[in-house]
Amino acid sequence: MPERFINKILIVDDEQTVRDLMQAYLARRGYDVTSAVDGIYGLERFEKDKPDLVFTDIVMPRMNGLEMLAKIRDQHPMVFVVVMTGFSDENTAIKAAQLGVVDYLVKPFAPQRVDGILDRMERLAWLRRESKGVIIEDLPMSLDRVDMALENDLLAANRMVERIMRLMGVRDDDFKLGLLEILVNAIEHGNLEIGYERKSELPDIHQYMEFVKSRSSHPAYADRRVRVSIRRTGDRVECDIVDEGPGFDWRATLENATGIDELLHHGRGLLLAQVMFDTLKFNDKGNHVFMSKTLVAPPAGA
Repeated sequence: MPERFINKILIVDDEQTVRDLMQAYLARRGYDVTSAVDGIYGLERFEKDKPDLVFTDIVMPRMNGLEMLAKIRDQHPMVFVVVMTGFSDENTAIKAAQLGVVDYLVKPFAPQRVDGILDRMERLAWLRRESKGVIIEDLPMSLDRVDMALENDLLAANRMVERIMRLMGVRDDDFKLGLLEILVNAIEHGNLEIGYERKSELPDIHQYMEFVKSRSSHPAYADRRVRVSIRRTGDRVECDIVDEGPGFDWRATLENATGIDELLHHGRGLLLAQVMFDTLKFNDKGNHVFMSKTLVAPPAGA
């Protein structure tokens, strides 16, 4: 069995049928699964079990999923959370994204959709683990401009975001998440032209990373770079991200999605970046993104 980076999963939903089905399905896949009937019990289970991933409903008695998530985020900002709901509501999705939700599952959901989310969580957990222990040079803080050319390396993208945050003195988690989403999209879907369907065919993280590595060395893609320019003036940050791929029809991605579930499945990076940044604009070709944001300082003591 391939090495797994997500092991413990918590399911929070007031519908027993949903809890039972999800728990049975995830257990068959080899995960250690627990469940809770509402946000209050969910918090208790979370503190007891310390899961790697949480699936939570939104509408529940006593404490809803978003309230529970806010409390979890205060103490455990790095945990992965997926929201489950029977309502395909964009406003709810945006609120969830603002609380750091990493994916969104609309009920009733097919097993392959759950599998796709689990595969993505494994990739994120692997990236996070592989980036630990990376030595970042002790360079001057609070630089007002960074210009870089990034190779098609997902680990390098993750490290670069961490380095930019440090060098520019940025502690805004929304900035970090939104920037990483756009960089990963620029590498995967831009420079390497990896479609969502092809990505879903490689659920094992090691197989997928080998595929990315192999594709990065292919003559058709090897010389492509992602150009990054970030400027800071006070609390205002502006970013230009340019890949050297053929571009894509970003309007069609947003306009032709049949619902928020499809948009989050096939254009999740776009939605998250729109939420996390004040401004997000593409050029006509779709390979150049401009983003701007007024930074938000973390709570005192964070």
